Amino acid sequence: MTTLVTEPVVTAAGESRIVPIMLMGQELLLKIGSQDTAGVFSVFELKAPPMSGPPLHVHTREDEWFYILAGELTFQLDGRRIVAGPGASVLAPRNVPHTFQNFGDTVVEALVMMTPGPLENFFVQSASTPMDQFEELMNSYGMQILGPPLTR
Repeated sequence: MTTLVTEPVVTAAGESRIVPIMLMGQELLLKIGSQDTAGVFSVFELKAPPMSGPPLHVHTREDEWFYILAGELTFQLDGRRIVAGPGASVLAPRNVPHTFQNFGDTVVEALVMMTPGPLENFFVQSASTPMDQFEELMNSYGMQILGPPLTR
């Protein structure tokens, strides 16, 4: 049996394993990195302010799982809208077009797990990538923008 994690990992509240990432108005704190799990998965804490969310996109390499801690996110998964509140779990498998938006008045807090894990490198790079090069960066990570962010 192979051990994936050789060292315990503890990341305190408000801390990140790397510099906090601001992306499209949202804050991402890396709680468990792919370097901690031999590349198997990574976990972020997401703080999404009102009216924030990514464009409709698809991952060809990763599955993305969301667990809502506070607030509500409206997801679009393969053309279907779902509202997820505290305690809800949402899986966006690879190759399934998806996006989300915070239509509420408060910051949404969620945990986001990606498997395999190295997608955190995309988030680090995207924070300093000019918008006119963002789609090219996404494509280099096996992602594609399919449409705009959700609207009401």
